[in-house]
Amino acid sequence: MFQHDAKHTGQSEYTGPLIPALSWSYATGAAIYSSPALGNDGGVYVGSGDNRLYALTSSGSLLWSYATEAAIYSSPALGSDGGIYAGSDDNRLYALTSVGSFSWCYEAGEIVHYDPALGSDGRVYVGSHDYRLYALISGGGLEWSYETGWKIYSSPALGSDGSVYVGSWDGRLYSLNSNASLGWSYHAFTANCSPALGSDGSVYIGSSNWRFYALTSVGSVAWSYRTAGLSDFCPALGSNGRVYVGALDNRLFTFTSGGALLWSYMTGGSVGYSPALGSDGGVYIGSGDNRLYALTSGGSLLWSYATGSVVTYSPSLGSNGCVYIGSLDNRLYCIKQRPTPTPTPVRMNFQPSGAVVPEGYLKDDGSEYGAWGDYGWR
Repeated sequence: MFQHDAKHTGQSEYTGPLIPALSWSYATGAAIYSSPALGNDGGVYVGSGDNRLYALTSSGSLLWSYATEAAIYSSPALGSDGGIYAGSDDNRLYALTSVGSFSWCYEAGEIVHYDPALGSDGRVYVGSHDYRLYALISGGGLEWSYETGWKIYSSPALGSDGSVYVGSWDGRLYSLNSNASLGWSYHAFTANCSPALGSDGSVYIGSSNWRFYALTSVGSVAWSYRTAGLSDFCPALGSNGRVYVGALDNRLFTFTSGGALLWSYMTGGSVGYSPALGSDGGVYIGSGDNRLYALTSGGSLLWSYATGSVVTYSPSLGSNGCVYIGSLDNRLYCIKQRPTPTPTPVRMNFQPSGAVVPEGYLKDDGSEYGAWGDYGWR
């Protein structure tokens, strides 16, 4: 699921490599704007602009692909039943089985560009450019829809109490109750990014007015921070209360839960997507300079890895210690820990003066020592 879980925290239970090396890359037929989803069996699922959803093995081989009628920019969500859910620009949300066969689809009135979210009860929530947020039950039936004032270019975040939060191009962040009634809305200019939910009920969202907002559970502003570039991107929330968000001024910002700036890191290009957080405090973020960055919890560079084009969307961390990321060079990358070189034993051929070598021992060239005269000792 986008940003790891239904609250979009970006918190992973796994860590990434300390020293990067390419494990494998897989070329699709077009640019990848989708964040990869990782199955418990090691399978890797990602959408592509070539209209296909791909399922790969943990070693990067193709398991299957499923063709829709338009580009898939949506990040897949994996259900506990093995189902795979992804939106397509052909206006449909698709549900596929674990082996890539069609299960059902729901057709919205416009493209389903962003990522579905899965509730613990099996419901599927997804927005569309037809201004509506949809709640679907198992099997693809419509439970309810809610109309906002403009296109929804946002993945909904799901609260523990059944509430649903989604941003819209009408400039508002909406908080809906489980029955689709409006709880509250907050005007944050163009809220075309996905919100993230804190454990205390706080709601975090970026905006096109270059401000990043932290809202209370009732929709009032707790704090905001103005960056030097557009910051309407989904943040990540650390278990320590830290808040991480990128901006088009090329920086990744890290705040305390109270809004104090802890540090920022400058990359060589815009930081237009969301970071992933390792269980050890590591921070992983893509950049418009074609690189994936790994930072320490204190904001120092651990490493960076260059791809062939802009690194898009959000990375995912696997149980195998690898980090997965898509790029506009059409490839999905799996970055592993560089193996530690095995020391090569050095053979010492030390023979002190006066040493006696018994017959039958071998020389360095593999031949056998013979009589004393063979090696010149008297």
